[in-house]
Amino acid sequence: MHNAPLTPGDYWAIVKRRKWSLVLSSLTVLLITAATAFLLPSIYESYSTILIEEQHIPTEFVMTTVNTYAEQRVQNIKQRVLSFSQLFEIIKQQNLYPELKDKWTPEEIVEKMRDDIQVKLLSADVFDRRTGRPATVATAFTVSYEGKQPQAVLRVADTLTSLFLEQNLQVRQQRVSETSAFLASEVQRIKAELAVAEQEVAAFKKEHINELPELFQVNKQGLDAIERAIEQLNGELRTLKEREGLLTAQIAGVPSRMENLAGQNRDAEALKDLRLQLAGLRERYTDKYPDIAILEAQIAEIEQRPLSSSSLRPVGGNQPDNPAYITLNSQLASTRADMQMVKKQIETVEQRAEAYRKRIEETPKVEGDYLALVSHRNALQGKYNDLTTKYQEAKVAQELERDQKGERFTLIEPARLPEKPTKPNRLAISLIGAVLAVGVGVGVASVRELTDQSVKDAAVLAALVKAPVLATVPRIITAEEWIRRQKRWLIVALAFVVLLCVTAALVHFFVMDFDVLWAKVMRWAARF
Repeated sequence: MHNAPLTPGDYWAIVKRRKWSLVLSSLTVLLITAATAFLLPSIYESYSTILIEEQHIPTEFVMTTVNTYAEQRVQNIKQRVLSFSQLFEIIKQQNLYPELKDKWTPEEIVEKMRDDIQVKLLSADVFDRRTGRPATVATAFTVSYEGKQPQAVLRVADTLTSLFLEQNLQVRQQRVSETSAFLASEVQRIKAELAVAEQEVAAFKKEHINELPELFQVNKQGLDAIERAIEQLNGELRTLKEREGLLTAQIAGVPSRMENLAGQNRDAEALKDLRLQLAGLRERYTDKYPDIAILEAQIAEIEQRPLSSSSLRPVGGNQPDNPAYITLNSQLASTRADMQMVKKQIETVEQRAEAYRKRIEETPKVEGDYLALVSHRNALQGKYNDLTTKYQEAKVAQELERDQKGERFTLIEPARLPEKPTKPNRLAISLIGAVLAVGVGVGVASVRELTDQSVKDAAVLAALVKAPVLATVPRIITAEEWIRRQKRWLIVALAFVVLLCVTAALVHFFVMDFDVLWAKVMRWAARF
């Protein structure tokens, strides 16, 4: 083959030689794609928009118990709505996918319906007042369904929208109800435990009423007061003992009877004179002086005389008749009686002091158990108060959800009857088919040209045989061949007209009305 570079004239010659391969292959591909675009079933889509509204009452006043994010709640409700039981019930009610009931299992049909349902969140960038930073939050979401029949698509979209709204209400009310029931049961349980703890504290206080820690200072003060009373009683007892000794000494010097009083007076005077004499001798002499010894012996004899000669008590049944003796003896008896009384008081007070000491000693031992019981009781009381507050808040939140004052879903754009299909995109398929047709036509023509080994040009022939070409004979077209050529051109023209009509119909019915298209074209032309 001749490998000289091709000129534009060569390319044009190739096009003329392979025009039927180019046209027929391109036309075949174009017709196939056009038929595909036209024969594919129309898929209609209907959707509704649901707004996620915030709680109407400020959260500073009423706090809801539904603490999940809107995105999470939408996903949870989506799982509920797209469950097998819900979708299979919708399929039976709306008689969906009748062509698949004999071919697919119910699970496969439901899965097909899940693929035809779309739930899309619509987000917005807002300024979060709590964190002070911009955040992306879900403000709304769309629920869409696509199918072959517009009326059925609309009904299914409405049904799905209603299910989303109903499920949201049910989920929120179920959450607040479960929260209230749980808190109510917890309040009752803690209340019962608190009652038991109160009984334990009361029984412990009753058993250790005097050893409780709060009575430590009282017991200490009581013990101090008793010790002061003991000291005072001991002082009184010492005073009484001194008085007893004094009275005993006085009674010893007083005779019990009047007849012994004169002898005792004489002895007292003699004893006084002897002591005076003894004092005078001791001033002049030592104790070894004989007269001093004699005087001391006489004094001792006189001092011993009342004990032997005159008794202090009645002798031989004689009653004492000395008034002084009787008075002193009565005072001595009264003093001794007071001493016995004071001793008994001291003993009683000592017993009380011992009781207080025992209380004070037992207080640290009792304090540990008592504080443990009180701490347990206080912890339960705090928990009970906290749960009671939360339970009241949960009841308010339940009323909030019952009156639909909390966060809720609001339908702002209901599903509408679709007028035009969303699938397939016939214009795009047709354009792709046109591009593909041109590519296939060029490819077929190129392949045929490359595989054709015949000589098409005199220069190529001269180069191959290395001899000059004497003459070229042009192609002679006969009458029959001319008729066939005219028929072929007629067929091509008719095919082109049919293709043009089909394309116009597709554009008019599936893309844009001719009136609208003409108006757009005129507006575009007016710019120039």
